[in-house]
Amino acid sequence: MSLTVLKNDADFSALRLNVRAMEHIYWRHKILKEEKESMLASTDHAWSVLTTIANRDKRIHGELLNNWDSARFEDDPKRKKVSANIDPKDKFLQAFARACAYSSILVKNKKKATELIRKVMQTGGQ
Repeated sequence: MSLTVLKNDADFSALRLNVRAMEHIYWRHKILKEEKESMLASTDHAWSVLTTIANRDKRIHGELLNNWDSARFEDDPKRKKVSANIDPKDKFLQAFARACAYSSILVKNKKKATELIRKVMQTGGQ
């Protein structure tokens, strides 16, 4: 690594994390499109894909939240919680938190989750 990168490791670390999060979002959409037929044919396969998405969402969200939190001052009231009033530059984290919450809720009920995903896919959604 160049000296500049090493000097600003925290910034580049945050950038790498955001790139991983964007790669995950791309993968999330791609996997649903690629596995559509298999998910429609098999409830177990649909469940497996949804569970994988939820687990990856949770992992990436945790990394993003830890990174966001570590950049806060100790006495910052926003620390340890992402509120609706966060700065515009933090909207990516907030949107990711919503996606993670949705996938976590979705996988709590296998029957409802697979019915919902199949219904959406059959009507042309992803």
